[in-house]
Amino acid sequence: MDECPEPRDSYLFLLRAVGLRSGDSTDGIWVYLRQMAKKALIIDVEPTLTDLLGLFLRRYGFEVIATHDGLVGFERITVEKPDLVVMDVLLPRIRGHELCWRMKQDPSLATIPVIVMSSIYEGYAYMDQAQKAGADAFMLKPIEPRAFVEKVAKLVGPLPRPTQHDKPLHHQLWDIRQRYEKELPHKIAQIEAGYRKAVGDANRRLLAEVHMATHSVVGTAGSLGLHDYTALAKPFELHVVRAMGADGPFTQEEEREGIELLYALRALFSGEVQHVSQAPAPAPAPKIDVSSAPPPSSSLITPRAKTVAVIEHDAELAQNLHRVLSQFGYAPRVFPMTIDAIPMVANEDVKALVVDMSMPIRRGGGVEFVTELRNATNRVPPVVFLAPKEDWDTRARAVRAGGDAFIVKPVDTDRLIDALGGLTTCNDAGPNRALIIADVARTADHLAHVLRTEGMLAQGITNPSHTLCAIAALLPDVIVVDIRGDQQAAVEMVQVLRQHHHYSHIPFVMLSLAPAFQAQVRLVGWGPDDFVDRAKGSEYVAAVVQARSRRARLLQAFTLRDALTGLPSHLRMMEELRRSVVQASRERQELCYAYADLDFTGKINDEYGIAAGDQMIRDFGALLRERLRRTDIVGRLGSDGFGILLPNTKAWAAARVLDEIRMAFGARHFRGTTGFIPSVSVGVAEYPRCEDAGSLHSAVERALFAAKESGRNRVEIGTC
Repeated sequence: MDECPEPRDSYLFLLRAVGLRSGDSTDGIWVYLRQMAKKALIIDVEPTLTDLLGLFLRRYGFEVIATHDGLVGFERITVEKPDLVVMDVLLPRIRGHELCWRMKQDPSLATIPVIVMSSIYEGYAYMDQAQKAGADAFMLKPIEPRAFVEKVAKLVGPLPRPTQHDKPLHHQLWDIRQRYEKELPHKIAQIEAGYRKAVGDANRRLLAEVHMATHSVVGTAGSLGLHDYTALAKPFELHVVRAMGADGPFTQEEEREGIELLYALRALFSGEVQHVSQAPAPAPAPKIDVSSAPPPSSSLITPRAKTVAVIEHDAELAQNLHRVLSQFGYAPRVFPMTIDAIPMVANEDVKALVVDMSMPIRRGGGVEFVTELRNATNRVPPVVFLAPKEDWDTRARAVRAGGDAFIVKPVDTDRLIDALGGLTTCNDAGPNRALIIADVARTADHLAHVLRTEGMLAQGITNPSHTLCAIAALLPDVIVVDIRGDQQAAVEMVQVLRQHHHYSHIPFVMLSLAPAFQAQVRLVGWGPDDFVDRAKGSEYVAAVVQARSRRARLLQAFTLRDALTGLPSHLRMMEELRRSVVQASRERQELCYAYADLDFTGKINDEYGIAAGDQMIRDFGALLRERLRRTDIVGRLGSDGFGILLPNTKAWAAARVLDEIRMAFGARHFRGTTGFIPSVSVGVAEYPRCEDAGSLHSAVERALFAAKESGRNRVEIGTC
């Protein structure tokens, strides 16, 4: 058996291996090695994505060629004859599936493996087109690196060990991400300019370039871990696709929807995003050593599933509702379809009722059931009525019975989950919160006292310049303004908050005197939602404020919640992060923030379908809700990510609990598959070690990067 050459002999060994003599030029070595290396051609309109995919391919010995035009790409294929082609669906001049079809029709190119990519979620249409064109594989963006490498290995054969680089891989990824973040404002501005031009010129054909640019942002941002951009760019891409397929001039509703989506996308460029883009390159985070840490409090692992009572006479539908509700983390209870169920429901800690209006109990059906339940108990939870038809009389009956939501059969389960999520989230969020801004301290204190007696959490301030700090600390559902002296100051304050993207949704109630009607008319244009006459008394003012706050909370619950999991959305989680940091600072307590990201979702979606991936995401969200405390906050940060806030918790304790959840998740064999074990990577960071929300979020992201780079399926604690 030949001995391995010593390092000093490695040069001669290399020469012998390639059939050269020691006297030959070293240029010959590199010519030979270049001839031996596999070539890969990447065609995508976004240079950052070609850089990202090229980075991974080069680690495995590929010589990478990149282009951003379909026609140029085809010319390079015919000349270079690469060993692999990776292309997007949407390309200038030639679409990806057409380019693939041309390749497969040419005998000299037909054997070259082709991977086609797409980011739009109706990707199955593109997948069908790609398959018909002869593509060897199809991948949905965002691209998960390991799934991509595994796909490449499957097509071109076993890959060598990845080459080492002077700069660690996660540092290189971070560099690419930073460059892309700096370019994003310009990209979004171009998208917006193109969209406005298309609308202004009433030319839907101009939307083709807008679609391609947005498509690029969706796929590239998500592949770099910027899931917040993907989450907001994807609805806009779908809006553009729908607009391209419509006929006639743009409607006002179309234009309004597009501008609102663009505004939400632009809003990401402030606050956390700017801070992250300025963050230093990530250092490897220290691995957690849970063996030496004391055990966490048992209160950290408390079931928190919400009980939902289902009263439905159709046994098959009741069973289906039980299955769906369980998947979304609820604890459904199906009760018998008789009047005897009333005391059974009354004795349960039920968070919501799902009731069939046509249930054969008495003549009144489900309406009679709810009425009897209301008479039997002092507290009736929110009610969702299921009705066989939709007409005014049926809806009116449901409203008179105290119904909070109305769904027509056959039941749209997505609508049901949305309704339950909004109604139960409102109840879980604690008392309604009001911020009072007055120029007289006695007035602010009196109104706060009145609202507290009505069960609200109220705080009064007298200095408008303290408004932003007060909002960040309280997160009010409604703001009450009673500035009698300087009306201009009141107007300016409303304007400032209406322009602040974090707080623009909060309703304003302004107190005034009836004779000031003309002044009210002038002020309406600046954004107040309501005017209340002070002369009507504190009780009336409190009733209006209560009604406004309840409505605002309900709307927030529906708009700031992820539809798939029922958890708070990314924007809501960022808001909660800022509020939690302020609260932890005020109470001088620790706060842990974690980012849990599911592994191999791209592979799951590719091999088992989008529905299987969605199921895994729902399962993990439900597991988090089951295992964490009621005081903890869980939200969705992106397609595969979850944010977790654990108040008054040290990093080691949070990491240990999340590690237990990670192992519990891994013990679950994914439904509908054989032998696949899901996994999750988690990054954790702690306040006050990280001094503010921005640095806390950055530390968590770096820790998650380190967890992914270290092999996934682990918990890493980050440092600031």
